[in-house]
Amino acid sequence: MGQTATFPEILARLLQKYHLSQRKLAEKSGVNYVTINRLLNDYQFNTTKATVEKLANGLGCTLEEQDELLSAAGKVPSEMETKFGESNTAGRLFRRISKMDENEMQELLKTLEEQEKGES
Repeated sequence: MGQTATFPEILARLLQKYHLSQRKLAEKSGVNYVTINRLLNDYQFNTTKATVEKLANGLGCTLEEQDELLSAAGKVPSEMETKFGESNTAGRLFRRISKMDENEMQELLKTLEEQEKGES
């Protein structure tokens, strides 16, 4: 299994993918240019989930890319936080998932996606 990309690496890749400069991303996201520059240059400070979500929205990236950014920043997507607040089952499920290796998680995801397709 390869090494996980860092937040600055992911953000730089997404800037390239979506053909945006740091200044253009600042304009589109509402996040200060200096903050974006510091994030890209791996200054050691803790960014908020709100900032990561603003960057993702400014980039226009996919949900998977947003999740990748959030994960690299050590944050959890809002809908997951909401679900944990609503359901004890979600916590139990996550504990089970946290004990799985990558292959087991991929298999579970595949099963859930197939189930989802069957329902639509």
